[in-house]
Amino acid sequence: MPLFETRALNDDGTLQQVHVEASSEQAALQQLEAEGKIPLSATLLRSVTPEQHGSKQRALLHSWLRRRKSAEQIEDFIRELACLLQAGIALEHALKLLQQNGLQSGTSSSVLPLHNILQMLRDGQTFSEALACYPDLFDPLCISLVQAGEASGDLAEGLESLHQYQQQSRKLKTMLGNALIYPAILALVAVASILIILLTVIPQFADLLDGAQHQLPSHTQLILQLSAILQAHGQWLALALAASLLLLQYSLRWLQTPLGRLLLRIPILGPLRRDAELARFNRCLGTLLCRGLPLLQALQLARQTLQLAPLQHLFTHCSEQLRAGQPLAPLLIQPKDSSLHIPPLMHQLVSIGEETGQLGPMLQKLASIQLEQTEQQLKRLVSLLEPLLIISLGLVIALLVLSMLSAIISVNNLSF
Repeated sequence: MPLFETRALNDDGTLQQVHVEASSEQAALQQLEAEGKIPLSATLLRSVTPEQHGSKQRALLHSWLRRRKSAEQIEDFIRELACLLQAGIALEHALKLLQQNGLQSGTSSSVLPLHNILQMLRDGQTFSEALACYPDLFDPLCISLVQAGEASGDLAEGLESLHQYQQQSRKLKTMLGNALIYPAILALVAVASILIILLTVIPQFADLLDGAQHQLPSHTQLILQLSAILQAHGQWLALALAASLLLLQYSLRWLQTPLGRLLLRIPILGPLRRDAELARFNRCLGTLLCRGLPLLQALQLARQTLQLAPLQHLFTHCSEQLRAGQPLAPLLIQPKDSSLHIPPLMHQLVSIGEETGQLGPMLQKLASIQLEQTEQQLKRLVSLLEPLLIISLGLVIALLVLSMLSAIISVNNLSF
């Protein structure tokens, strides 16, 4: 069980610090309440027991599932809190309702320290200051939008803007993931089919053709040798698959290297990746500007959503030039020999937005346009990949079969 260091007030008002083992922070606070104390805080000291240290894979899987569940819970929390505030309920009462609802439904999020946030509000801190105490749960963008809502006196609208941004970002990630599911399944089936043929079918032909290896066609000998290598070094194949998964996991980091920038020059994949990044960036920047943040501060926050190094460098340069008083639109024009080409539409709409003073709404509209373009590019890519994978699988299997048949025919001809 995780171990928490808790602080609580006794009945006589004295402060007590005790160690409590509980499944979550919320459970530790509830345990103190059940003992008749007034809980103040609970700090995690040990996340797993010594017996669990031997299972690294399960710990990593649990950590990944916890992070994913945390993101979903935070998004639900922002949406529900925005709805309650729009209904006219006070912030503190709305947080209490969310806390009680989570406890009653049995799905209270242990990752959301609502009890501590409520205590901070009672101590005179603002909602954004309370959220800033948990940087692992609430990123700077979330805190900035909450601060903008508090400054404008409409926290509900600020939370609604944050929820819309989270919803659009999740839609973009889901669209990118779903579009590649079917091609990935086809690729896995193709690789599995070829491996089955090389590891089970070809060895039977090898036994049949044993003794006539020097008389076989060169392509048949190559296939037989490949089958023998796979049989003898199957463990290396498993390691190669594991390395492929790791490469997929860290692909975003690879995209930030000089070699990864070459992807931006590929006709279909380059614009697709660039437009997806820019759509998320423009949505974030437009949302921040619409909530009243200055352009320089909003640009620095929105830049954190970028993962491609060329885009990060570009908007870092833009931030430096904005301090010198230059407008944003001219800074987006890149030289022709650059690996990064900002779409002309973005330059035009940013220029119009700066001239009319409507840069925030213009960027949000641009993000919607880029999202539609990304979806269309994904459909074209998938429509190209599906027949290409099917044809490639058929050609490889046909090549394997024909190689074995030609070997059998050549050996039979020699026997006569």
